[in-house]
Amino acid sequence: MVLAPERAWVPERLDAPLFAPLAAAFAPLRGLPTWPSVAEIDAALSKGLTNASGRPLRFVPLGPKGGRRRGPRSRDTLYDALIDGEGCVPTRERSWHDLFNALVWATFPRAKATLSRRQHAALKARLPEVFDRLPSARTEEQDALTLLDEGGALVVVAHEDEAGVRERLIAGAHDELAGARVLVFGHAVYEHALSTDAPLRVGAHLVAVERAVLDRLDAHAPDALRAVDARLAAQLERDTPRSIGGGLPLERWL
Repeated sequence: MVLAPERAWVPERLDAPLFAPLAAAFAPLRGLPTWPSVAEIDAALSKGLTNASGRPLRFVPLGPKGGRRRGPRSRDTLYDALIDGEGCVPTRERSWHDLFNALVWATFPRAKATLSRRQHAALKARLPEVFDRLPSARTEEQDALTLLDEGGALVVVAHEDEAGVRERLIAGAHDELAGARVLVFGHAVYEHALSTDAPLRVGAHLVAVERAVLDRLDAHAPDALRAVDARLAAQLERDTPRSIGGGLPLERWL
């Protein structure tokens, strides 16, 4: 089988600066000659990861979808329910989208776990335990959580600069964000960046940290990434994520 270019296993593509936050997580897979299986992804990335309840996380093969499902279904079989309830992350073979999701889990595990817990809670508020069909549209909260998970970037600043950077993001003054660091969080952004050279605009989510943490992000130091992860998780515990401004142009930062 010949894979389309965007699906081919070319790990060297991840040498670009945009992918730097994922480099440590990707290292065990980078030298493989062909696509890792889901079992290999799980073995390389799941060690030490948990869902929000502390249950060990596993990346598991996505079951066959078949045709359009009819008849009663269990709410517990849905994607975020499997993650938050059982610690299972359904993952497709040979999918950059799903591999990037796994790499973001390994890089920002606390934030991802909190996102899944919130998505699961939102799901339970709208669906009975057994249902016939999903709602036709997501709620505003579900949309906001999904937009961060799929298409968000973190604008990381020192605490003392937070208010000023927020004002400039709202004003669209992206050339005036000196001192900030931008980390892509959304796994769909990584996938799109791999398959296109077109300019990308992403949702900007402000994360304030100690200046010492900010300085260490230039080298994507693991302790600095963990500090950002903890801060983002704490924000998600109390607030629905909101992107700031009309979209951050990534090419100005990466």
